[in-house]
Amino acid sequence: MKLSKVSILHVIDRVEVGGAEKVFLDLTYLLLNENLKVDVLLISGKGALFKQIDTRNGISFLNRKNKFSLFKLFECAAICARYQIVHIHMRHTYAYVKLAQLISFKKFTIIFHDHNNKIDTIPFSLNGLFKPIFYIGVSQQLIEWAVSKLKIDKNKTFLLRNIIIPSNNSVEINLGKDLVMVSNISPVKNIEFAIELANTLKRNLLIFGNAPETKYAQNILNLIEDSPYVEIVKKETEVQRFFGNFSLAIHTSFSETGPLVLLEYLSRGLPFLAHETGEVANLLRKEIPECFIHKLDVNSWKVRIEMLVANPPSPDKLKRLFNKYFGAKQYVQQCVAIYEQVVNS
Repeated sequence: MKLSKVSILHVIDRVEVGGAEKVFLDLTYLLLNENLKVDVLLISGKGALFKQIDTRNGISFLNRKNKFSLFKLFECAAICARYQIVHIHMRHTYAYVKLAQLISFKKFTIIFHDHNNKIDTIPFSLNGLFKPIFYIGVSQQLIEWAVSKLKIDKNKTFLLRNIIIPSNNSVEINLGKDLVMVSNISPVKNIEFAIELANTLKRNLLIFGNAPETKYAQNILNLIEDSPYVEIVKKETEVQRFFGNFSLAIHTSFSETGPLVLLEYLSRGLPFLAHETGEVANLLRKEIPECFIHKLDVNSWKVRIEMLVANPPSPDKLKRLFNKYFGAKQYVQQCVAIYEQVVNS
């Protein structure tokens, strides 16, 4: 079957600020540029990035208020059944749509796109009757986990590393050329280490990120308030345009699948230092080893940061690496190839 005749639905809970949501936006945009029939379904609301959805997409809203509503589950299944491929982003969204399919007996082909980095346990939402048939992972580690732990057929798993579409917008702000970090406030992001690092270096650090109403987030906000060197900007949806104001970006997360933000730094030629975890580190540590560090030790990071500020990799080199490994053309071609294999299987 020709893919141009296949109807495709991308499903996500809502389009908030986050890596999976950004992939959702970029991928649907790129697929539309390939003249494919692509619509989107939002389960529970619009979200902060809703206006960035390409207007060529047909948009359906489930407007779910209660995840246990049988009416909404059947409505969800009915919407999905109009499409030949249902491409679902994020585990909780997949579990909901799969449940809707199971109780309604509707027939449609699901491709689950896993953006999560948790592989220490097998979640209920991916086990038993919920086990995905077709699985996309954003890292090789996820693919190996899906095959070995979830027992998904290796021939039905697909690696699709994250990409971004670079922005050329720039905004100058009245800051010294110093440190920047883009990260929502959650325990895995290790924000307290970044704050300690800025205090030790006596360098200004600006964090772009949202803070949920949790005890951890409040503790981090208190640390930021107490620091003379750290500030946070919340609810900024276009962070790339500010990168020209900084000499270096940092990324201190304990664990990652991507992370997407490193691609944003690369695409703008902004040097960075990142904890060596995730698919970007696997690809680039031999090309720019100075930009990755294996241990989370303040003194080691202090030395490396001072080295990178004094002698950074050239912006042109970083941009070349972005185009080499994370170009949009090869990315959408990989996704199209996945769809072709699925519809012809």
